[in-house]
Amino acid sequence: VTDQLSLGVDTKLPEEILASVTGFFNYGTNLGVKTRNPRPGSEQPEPNLGGLGPTFELLLEKQLGFAFYRENLGRARSYGLEVLLKRNVGRYFALLSYTLAKSERTDDPRVLRGWRPFELDQRHNLQLAGSVQLTNWRLGARLQLVTGNPYTEERLVNSEIVSGEPFGSRLPLFYSIDLSADRR
Repeated sequence: VTDQLSLGVDTKLPEEILASVTGFFNYGTNLGVKTRNPRPGSEQPEPNLGGLGPTFELLLEKQLGFAFYRENLGRARSYGLEVLLKRNVGRYFALLSYTLAKSERTDDPRVLRGWRPFELDQRHNLQLAGSVQLTNWRLGARLQLVTGNPYTEERLVNSEIVSGEPFGSRLPLFYSIDLSADRR
């Protein structure tokens, strides 16, 4: 079960710029949480996927349909603010957006660990896009900068793997540049 709330304001600024500011909040309950399978014979050791294990598990399950035993015990919340500026004049188009968001989860409440960062939490997301129409072609580009996802850092100490704070570290900043050419 998920409850969602958003509130936004759109306005037209000088120079034909459209601006939008939207705040949002989501809260979910009864989310599937990976727990020990209670069926006999299910005590097989699980593979160690390292500090990014939960992220890989989530992607494998969602994208490739791999199944892990889960119970509907978890909760989720995410909240944030998005700011968008857009201008479309003649043959030119430009867009600038920034989202500040926080996504958190709680796992098995019997463990009492409290809220933790969600595996795919991306705190900052900045996008800049633009295009121009040239006779039969539209040329465009997009730049995206995103905060790296959280993960649990693992270190080797005296020949033993020691885990840091769960999801206490972040991957480096992610960026992408996309170029496009569309013939009309």
